[in-house]
Amino acid sequence: MPGLSGVVAVFAGGADDAALLENGSVVAWGENKSGQLGDGTQVEKDSPTLVHGLSEVKTLALGAEATLGGHMLALLKNGTVAAVGLNTQGQVGDGSTVNRLAPVVVNGLNGVTALSASFTHNLAMLSDGSVRAWGSNQFGELGSNASPICGSKLKPLACATVPTPVPLREVTTISAGYAFSLAISNKLAYSWGHNNYGQLGDGTVTDRVAPGLVSGLTGVATISAGKTHAFALLTSSPPPPGIMFNPGPRSLTVNWEAAGLNDSWYVAYRPVAAPAVPFVRGEAGPCHAQLHRAQLGSPPLRSSGRADQRQLWPTGGSRHTSAMTDAGRSLRHRPVSRSLSRFVARWPFRTRRPAEHRIARGSPRPTSVL
Repeated sequence: MPGLSGVVAVFAGGADDAALLENGSVVAWGENKSGQLGDGTQVEKDSPTLVHGLSEVKTLALGAEATLGGHMLALLKNGTVAAVGLNTQGQVGDGSTVNRLAPVVVNGLNGVTALSASFTHNLAMLSDGSVRAWGSNQFGELGSNASPICGSKLKPLACATVPTPVPLREVTTISAGYAFSLAISNKLAYSWGHNNYGQLGDGTVTDRVAPGLVSGLTGVATISAGKTHAFALLTSSPPPPGIMFNPGPRSLTVNWEAAGLNDSWYVAYRPVAAPAVPFVRGEAGPCHAQLHRAQLGSPPLRSSGRADQRQLWPTGGSRHTSAMTDAGRSLRHRPVSRSLSRFVARWPFRTRRPAEHRIARGSPRPTSVL
């Protein structure tokens, strides 16, 4: 970026960006609707602008949403925290609900080692392994149901305008999502707050006001919260799903086990072939695949209709066997029962093994990413 040098880290949130410089100062640019860029104005900045009054900064965290504004946190090298920007629900943590156009000190925080910010609330991890939270508590994202009321008389909201303790110990990682929170303690993942999309990972879609274990996760190394989803990195891989690939002469069969739910599954396969083989017309015309009915008990199925498609969407049932066709092109089918559904297709070339595959399904529980 022209005119910007000595950068040691960059941060992004909503429609705002910030850079930490090697001298411990901060520059920021972007929307600035709530004054979150800390230059004393609410004017959009199209080039890096110095954040007023910040020095000896160790790291930053931005909690913002494009067009809605946001706030910025700065962890200083002395273990304290400064904040600036949107404060309607106590996000700045200075005991008020007044937006701040320049950084102010967050009340009562010392010995902070990590920060995480979302548009709604913030988390701070202390050197003793404890956690503090402040901001909106509409869905229990602060880990406690005891908090004052922010917002207007017409729309009162639970909040905390200063950091409050979260009932967790020996925490090593924190992450704030949109109205929900995550933390790791003793290599176990904990979650609390909003759960409308199953983002808490406890097998339900019920909000929770106190930290609870994420289902089925052990050996968690780190964790990250998005807007309505979460990821966890494990120290060791979980057992692989029941999936088998049977490459044969000019054919490939894929078998896998799925839960007995009528959910969509996704399989991607990319065979290794050089040069690429042109699409071959099947018996029914272009974009059809020739299947062998003798083994199937099912009629031939059409492919998805695009000659360059490389995906397969089997839906429903608990056990599936399907096949990819012609350079990774796919078949689309719906099993007629929960019993074995077998489909075999042919290639105009020989392949030895799949180059890659991936399975995923929507779930309120943690799902492996292959």
